Amino acid sequence: MPRCRIDLTALTFCNDLQAAKKAHPSITDDLAEVFSILEEHFDYGPWVPNVGAHVRKIRVGVKQARISKRDGYRLIYHVDLDAARITPLLFHYKPGIALIAPKEIAKAVKEMLLKRDQQTMEIPPSGQTN
Repeated sequence: MPRCRIDLTALTFCNDLQAAKKAHPSITDDLAEVFSILEEHFDYGPWVPNVGAHVRKIRVGVKQARISKRDGYRLIYHVDLDAARITPLLFHYKPGIALIAPKEIAKAVKEMLLKRDQQTMEIPPSGQTN
């Protein structure tokens, strides 16, 4: 299995991460560790039921704040094996939001795929001259 790259362009994830950094500035270090694992093992977290076969979730603790994975954050991410790409979609703090509804996860997936399709259409084929 080829190594996956992490795509941090999903707007929902970016917004969630900014909020998390305000509460726990060291969360970026903890996420970097998780992303290192995911690059090699896309199947590290369990599948999220009722939202499609390519969405998984993983627990993320905050080491500096001594918050365990169980009590910390949840990262919901999309796996695109064809493109060897992992896209974080949502990132929430469990005490604040115990569980994100499948409908909201499906919406984040749809927005991410739509944005990706739009970007693909904007890129001219290689070798084309103007």
